[in-house]
Amino acid sequence: MTEPLNINNANHTRLSLAGILVALYAADDMQQRVLGAMEQFVVDEVEEEPDIIIRTRWGKTYDDSGGSLLFDSGSIWRLYATDDNGFEFRLAAPFSDWRPFKTARFNSSWTRGEIICDERYFEPGKVVYPLEYPLDEVLISNMLAAGRGIEIHGCALSDDEGNGYLFAGQSGAGKSTMALLWSNHEGIKILSDERVIIRRGVDGQFHMHGTPWHGDAGISSTTSAPLSKIFLLGRGHVNELVPQAKPQAAARLFACSFPPFYSSSGIAYTLEFLDELTQQVECCELRFVPDEKVIRFIREQVKKVKVKR
Repeated sequence: MTEPLNINNANHTRLSLAGILVALYAADDMQQRVLGAMEQFVVDEVEEEPDIIIRTRWGKTYDDSGGSLLFDSGSIWRLYATDDNGFEFRLAAPFSDWRPFKTARFNSSWTRGEIICDERYFEPGKVVYPLEYPLDEVLISNMLAAGRGIEIHGCALSDDEGNGYLFAGQSGAGKSTMALLWSNHEGIKILSDERVIIRRGVDGQFHMHGTPWHGDAGISSTTSAPLSKIFLLGRGHVNELVPQAKPQAAARLFACSFPPFYSSSGIAYTLEFLDELTQQVECCELRFVPDEKVIRFIREQVKKVKVKR
Protein backbone atom coordinates (compact mmCIF):
# COMPACT_ATOMS: atom_id res chain seq x y z
CA MET A 1 0.00 0.00 0.00
CA THR A 2 3.00 2.30 0.16
CA GLU A 3 4.01 1.94 -3.52
CA PRO A 4 3.06 4.82 -5.86
CA LEU A 5 -0.32 4.44 -7.54
CA ASN A 6 -0.61 5.03 -11.27
CA ILE A 7 -3.96 6.84 -11.38
CA ASN A 8 -3.82 6.83 -15.20
CA ASN A 9 -3.90 3.04 -15.26
CA ALA A 10 -6.41 2.02 -17.92
CA ASN A 11 -7.23 -1.14 -15.98
CA HIS A 12 -9.44 0.50 -13.41
CA THR A 13 -13.12 0.68 -12.50
CA ARG A 14 -15.20 3.09 -10.46
CA LEU A 15 -18.26 2.27 -8.40
CA SER A 16 -20.74 4.69 -6.87
CA LEU A 17 -22.80 3.33 -4.00
CA ALA A 18 -24.98 5.58 -1.81
CA GLY A 19 -22.78 8.51 -2.77
CA ILE A 20 -19.59 6.66 -1.83
CA LEU A 21 -17.14 6.53 -4.75
CA VAL A 22 -14.84 3.50 -4.92
CA ALA A 23 -11.94 3.26 -7.39
CA LEU A 24 -10.50 -0.18 -8.18
CA TYR A 25 -7.05 -0.30 -9.81
CA ALA A 26 -5.80 -3.67 -11.03
CA ALA A 27 -2.22 -4.62 -11.84
CA ASP A 28 -1.36 -4.75 -15.55
CA ASP A 29 -1.27 -8.55 -15.54
CA MET A 30 -4.72 -8.91 -13.95
CA GLN A 31 -8.10 -8.85 -15.68
CA GLN A 32 -10.74 -7.37 -13.40
CA ARG A 33 -14.46 -6.98 -13.89
CA VAL A 34 -17.37 -6.13 -11.61
CA LEU A 35 -19.87 -8.99 -11.48
CA GLY A 36 -23.48 -9.54 -10.48
CA ALA A 37 -25.88 -6.87 -9.28
CA MET A 38 -22.95 -4.55 -8.54
CA GLU A 39 -22.49 -4.03 -12.31
CA GLN A 40 -25.24 -1.42 -12.34
CA PHE A 41 -23.23 0.64 -9.82
CA VAL A 42 -20.28 1.05 -12.20
CA VAL A 43 -19.87 4.69 -13.24
CA ASP A 44 -17.86 6.51 -15.86
CA GLU A 45 -14.84 8.59 -14.98
CA VAL A 46 -15.85 11.50 -12.73
CA GLU A 47 -13.98 14.52 -11.45
CA GLU A 48 -14.61 13.83 -7.76
CA GLU A 49 -11.85 12.33 -5.67
CA PRO A 50 -12.72 8.71 -4.78
CA ASP A 51 -13.68 8.06 -1.18
CA ILE A 52 -11.97 4.66 -1.35
CA ILE A 53 -9.00 3.73 -3.54
CA ILE A 54 -8.09 0.05 -3.81
CA ARG A 55 -5.26 -1.62 -5.71
CA THR A 56 -5.42 -5.28 -6.66
CA ARG A 57 -2.58 -7.61 -7.64
CA TRP A 58 -1.56 -11.23 -7.79
CA GLY A 59 0.56 -12.61 -4.97
CA LYS A 60 0.65 -15.18 -2.21
CA THR A 61 -1.45 -15.04 0.92
CA TYR A 62 -0.75 -16.58 4.30
CA ASP A 63 -2.80 -17.40 7.37
CA ASP A 64 0.03 -16.54 9.74
CA SER A 65 0.82 -13.03 8.50
CA GLY A 66 0.34 -11.50 11.95
CA GLY A 67 -2.24 -9.16 13.41
CA SER A 68 -4.82 -9.76 16.12
CA LEU A 69 -8.18 -11.35 15.34
CA LEU A 70 -11.08 -8.88 15.61
CA PHE A 71 -13.92 -10.88 14.12
CA ASP A 72 -14.59 -14.35 12.76
CA SER A 73 -17.63 -14.55 10.48
CA GLY A 74 -17.88 -18.28 11.05
CA SER A 75 -17.82 -18.63 7.30
CA ILE A 76 -15.35 -17.48 4.67
CA TRP A 77 -13.82 -14.32 6.18
CA ARG A 78 -12.00 -13.08 9.23
CA LEU A 79 -10.91 -9.56 10.14
CA TYR A 80 -7.61 -8.75 11.83
CA ALA A 81 -6.15 -5.57 13.30
CA THR A 82 -2.73 -4.89 11.76
CA ASP A 83 0.34 -3.54 13.49
CA ASP A 84 0.03 -0.21 11.66
CA ASN A 85 -3.50 0.42 13.05
CA GLY A 86 -5.13 -0.82 9.87
CA PHE A 87 -7.32 -3.80 9.08
CA GLU A 88 -6.88 -7.00 7.09
CA PHE A 89 -9.56 -9.33 5.78
CA ARG A 90 -8.56 -12.92 5.07
CA LEU A 91 -10.94 -14.90 2.91
CA ALA A 92 -10.83 -18.69 2.77
CA ALA A 93 -13.04 -21.39 1.26
CA PRO A 94 -13.23 -25.14 0.68
CA PHE A 95 -11.55 -24.82 -2.74
CA SER A 96 -8.46 -23.34 -1.02
CA ASP A 97 -8.58 -25.99 1.74
CA TRP A 98 -9.65 -23.14 4.06
CA ARG A 99 -6.38 -21.29 3.50
CA PRO A 100 -6.64 -17.62 2.51
CA PHE A 101 -7.17 -17.24 -1.23
CA LYS A 102 -7.52 -13.47 -0.93
CA THR A 103 -6.46 -10.82 1.57
CA ALA A 104 -7.65 -7.22 1.68
CA ARG A 105 -5.77 -4.69 3.77
CA PHE A 106 -7.14 -1.20 4.56
CA ASN A 107 -5.94 1.81 6.48
CA SER A 108 -7.61 2.95 9.71
CA SER A 109 -10.12 5.21 7.90
CA TRP A 110 -11.10 2.58 5.27
CA THR A 111 -10.12 5.00 2.48
CA ARG A 112 -7.09 3.19 1.02
CA GLY A 113 -6.61 -0.50 0.48
CA GLU A 114 -4.83 -3.30 -1.31
CA ILE A 115 -6.26 -6.66 -2.31
CA ILE A 116 -3.99 -9.61 -2.99
CA CYS A 117 -5.42 -12.58 -4.90
CA ASP A 118 -3.42 -15.75 -4.47
CA GLU A 119 -2.81 -17.05 -8.00
CA ARG A 120 -2.49 -20.60 -6.67
CA TYR A 121 -6.27 -20.68 -6.25
CA PHE A 122 -7.35 -18.95 -9.47
CA GLU A 123 -7.47 -20.35 -12.98
CA PRO A 124 -4.84 -18.83 -15.33
CA GLY A 125 -6.31 -15.84 -17.13
CA LYS A 126 -9.40 -15.82 -14.94
CA VAL A 127 -11.28 -12.51 -14.76
CA VAL A 128 -11.40 -11.39 -11.13
CA TYR A 129 -13.86 -9.20 -9.24
CA PRO A 130 -11.63 -8.05 -6.36
CA LEU A 131 -14.53 -6.94 -4.12
CA GLU A 132 -16.62 -10.06 -4.69
CA TYR A 133 -19.32 -10.50 -2.01
CA PRO A 134 -19.08 -10.45 0.98
CA LEU A 135 -16.01 -8.19 0.85
CA ASP A 136 -17.83 -5.35 -0.91
CA GLU A 137 -20.62 -5.22 1.67
CA VAL A 138 -18.33 -5.57 4.68
CA LEU A 139 -16.11 -2.78 3.39
CA ILE A 140 -19.02 -0.40 2.83
CA SER A 141 -20.53 -1.25 6.24
CA ASN A 142 -17.28 -0.31 7.95
CA MET A 143 -16.97 2.86 5.87
CA LEU A 144 -20.50 3.87 6.86
CA ALA A 145 -19.87 3.22 10.55
CA ALA A 146 -16.91 5.58 10.41
CA GLY A 147 -19.38 8.47 10.24
CA ARG A 148 -21.25 8.24 6.94
CA GLY A 149 -24.49 6.36 7.62
CA ILE A 150 -25.91 2.91 8.30
CA GLU A 151 -26.98 -0.22 6.45
CA ILE A 152 -30.35 -1.74 7.32
CA HIS A 153 -32.15 -5.01 6.64
CA GLY A 154 -35.08 -3.54 4.77
CA CYS A 155 -37.18 -3.05 1.68
CA ALA A 156 -37.16 0.56 0.47
CA LEU A 157 -39.43 2.21 -2.08
CA SER A 158 -40.71 5.56 -3.26
CA ASP A 159 -44.08 6.42 -4.81
CA ASP A 160 -45.27 9.00 -7.32
CA GLU A 161 -46.39 11.33 -4.50
CA GLY A 162 -42.88 11.70 -3.12
CA ASN A 163 -43.28 9.34 -0.17
CA GLY A 164 -40.29 7.21 0.75
CA TYR A 165 -41.03 4.11 2.81
CA LEU A 166 -38.64 1.78 4.62
CA PHE A 167 -39.96 -1.65 5.65
CA ALA A 168 -37.40 -2.98 8.12
CA GLY A 169 -37.16 -6.47 9.53
CA GLN A 170 -35.02 -9.53 10.03
CA SER A 171 -34.91 -12.45 7.60
CA GLY A 172 -38.37 -13.87 7.05
CA ALA A 173 -40.19 -10.72 8.19
CA GLY A 174 -41.67 -10.14 4.73
CA LYS A 175 -39.33 -7.65 3.02
CA SER A 176 -39.22 -9.46 -0.33
CA THR A 177 -42.96 -10.11 -0.12
CA MET A 178 -43.57 -6.41 0.43
CA ALA A 179 -41.30 -5.51 -2.50
CA LEU A 180 -43.15 -7.86 -4.85
CA LEU A 181 -46.57 -6.59 -3.75
CA TRP A 182 -45.62 -2.94 -4.34
CA SER A 183 -43.84 -3.67 -7.62
CA ASN A 184 -47.21 -4.46 -9.23
CA HIS A 185 -48.34 -0.83 -8.81
CA GLU A 186 -47.61 2.06 -11.18
CA GLY A 187 -45.44 4.92 -9.97
CA ILE A 188 -43.55 2.74 -7.48
CA LYS A 189 -39.77 2.54 -7.52
CA ILE A 190 -38.24 -0.27 -5.46
CA LEU A 191 -34.75 0.64 -4.24
CA SER A 192 -34.01 -2.74 -2.66
CA ASP A 193 -35.87 -5.74 -1.30
CA GLU A 194 -33.28 -6.66 1.32
CA ARG A 195 -30.53 -4.16 2.23
CA VAL A 196 -30.77 -0.39 2.29
CA ILE A 197 -28.26 2.33 3.11
CA ILE A 198 -29.50 5.39 4.99
CA ARG A 199 -27.50 8.63 5.00
CA ARG A 200 -28.22 12.21 5.91
CA GLY A 201 -28.30 14.40 2.81
CA VAL A 202 -26.98 17.91 2.33
CA ASP A 203 -30.58 19.07 2.84
CA GLY A 204 -30.48 17.72 6.40
CA GLN A 205 -33.03 15.02 5.59
CA PHE A 206 -32.44 11.29 5.79
CA HIS A 207 -32.27 9.53 2.44
CA MET A 208 -32.55 5.84 1.49
CA HIS A 209 -30.17 4.38 -1.09
CA GLY A 210 -30.50 1.17 -3.05
CA THR A 211 -27.76 -1.45 -2.80
CA PRO A 212 -26.71 -4.47 -4.90
CA TRP A 213 -27.30 -6.86 -1.98
CA HIS A 214 -30.81 -7.96 -2.83
CA GLY A 215 -33.00 -10.65 -1.33
CA ASP A 216 -35.26 -13.36 -2.73
CA ALA A 217 -37.12 -10.91 -4.96
CA GLY A 218 -33.84 -10.02 -6.68
CA ILE A 219 -34.60 -6.28 -6.71
CA SER A 220 -31.87 -3.66 -6.44
CA SER A 221 -31.44 -0.13 -7.74
CA THR A 222 -28.87 2.66 -7.85
CA THR A 223 -31.48 5.29 -7.01
CA SER A 224 -32.24 7.05 -3.74
CA ALA A 225 -35.24 8.72 -2.13
CA PRO A 226 -36.02 10.89 0.92
CA LEU A 227 -37.17 8.77 3.86
CA SER A 228 -40.73 9.70 4.93
CA LYS A 229 -41.80 6.83 7.17
CA ILE A 230 -40.39 3.65 8.72
CA PHE A 231 -42.45 0.49 9.12
CA LEU A 232 -41.10 -2.24 11.41
CA LEU A 233 -42.47 -5.45 9.95
CA GLY A 234 -44.48 -7.97 11.93
CA ARG A 235 -46.89 -10.68 10.80
CA GLY A 236 -50.53 -10.41 11.85
CA HIS A 237 -54.05 -11.67 11.18
CA VAL A 238 -55.18 -8.18 10.12
CA ASN A 239 -53.43 -5.11 8.77
CA GLU A 240 -52.72 -2.67 11.58
CA LEU A 241 -50.20 -0.04 12.67
CA VAL A 242 -48.86 -0.17 16.21
CA PRO A 243 -47.19 3.01 17.55
CA GLN A 244 -43.58 2.67 18.70
CA ALA A 245 -41.83 4.79 21.30
CA LYS A 246 -38.68 6.34 19.85
CA PRO A 247 -36.24 4.34 22.05
CA GLN A 248 -38.07 1.14 21.19
CA ALA A 249 -37.99 1.94 17.48
CA ALA A 250 -34.27 2.74 17.64
CA ALA A 251 -33.58 -0.56 19.42
CA ARG A 252 -35.51 -2.53 16.80
CA LEU A 253 -33.71 -0.77 13.97
CA PHE A 254 -30.37 -1.46 15.63
CA ALA A 255 -31.26 -5.17 15.60
CA CYS A 256 -31.77 -4.85 11.83
CA SER A 257 -28.56 -2.92 11.17
CA PHE A 258 -25.00 -3.96 10.30
CA PRO A 259 -22.68 -2.16 12.73
CA PRO A 260 -19.10 -3.42 13.19
CA PHE A 261 -19.50 -5.07 16.59
CA TYR A 262 -15.72 -5.15 17.02
CA SER A 263 -15.57 -1.33 16.92
CA SER A 264 -16.73 0.66 19.95
CA SER A 265 -16.67 3.88 17.96
CA GLY A 266 -18.69 2.27 15.16
CA ILE A 267 -21.31 1.04 17.64
CA ALA A 268 -21.49 4.48 19.29
CA TYR A 269 -21.93 6.20 15.95
CA THR A 270 -24.66 3.76 14.85
CA LEU A 271 -26.63 4.30 18.08
CA GLU A 272 -26.32 8.07 17.76
CA PHE A 273 -27.43 7.92 14.12
CA LEU A 274 -30.47 5.80 14.97
CA ASP A 275 -31.42 8.15 17.80
CA GLU A 276 -31.39 11.10 15.37
CA LEU A 277 -33.23 9.07 12.73
CA THR A 278 -36.10 8.08 15.02
CA GLN A 279 -36.38 11.64 16.32
CA GLN A 280 -36.90 12.95 12.81
CA VAL A 281 -38.73 10.13 10.96
CA GLU A 282 -41.95 8.57 12.21
CA CYS A 283 -41.68 4.85 13.05
CA CYS A 284 -44.41 2.32 13.71
CA GLU A 285 -44.87 -1.43 13.62
CA LEU A 286 -46.77 -2.76 10.62
CA ARG A 287 -48.54 -6.01 11.35
CA PHE A 288 -49.81 -7.23 8.02
CA VAL A 289 -51.40 -9.97 5.98
CA PRO A 290 -49.21 -10.63 2.90
CA ASP A 291 -51.65 -9.73 0.13
CA GLU A 292 -52.55 -6.71 -2.01
CA LYS A 293 -54.86 -5.24 0.65
CA VAL A 294 -51.89 -4.08 2.72
CA ILE A 295 -50.92 -1.61 -0.02
CA ARG A 296 -54.33 0.12 0.12
CA PHE A 297 -54.19 0.03 3.92
CA ILE A 298 -50.81 1.81 4.05
CA ARG A 299 -51.86 4.47 1.55
CA GLU A 300 -55.07 5.19 3.45
CA GLN A 301 -53.20 5.49 6.75
CA VAL A 302 -50.62 7.85 5.23
CA LYS A 303 -53.40 10.06 3.79
CA LYS A 304 -55.10 10.22 7.20
CA VAL A 305 -51.90 11.46 8.81
CA LYS A 306 -51.44 14.12 6.11
CA VAL A 307 -55.02 15.35 6.60
CA LYS A 308 -54.55 15.66 10.38
CA ARG A 309 -51.41 17.72 9.83
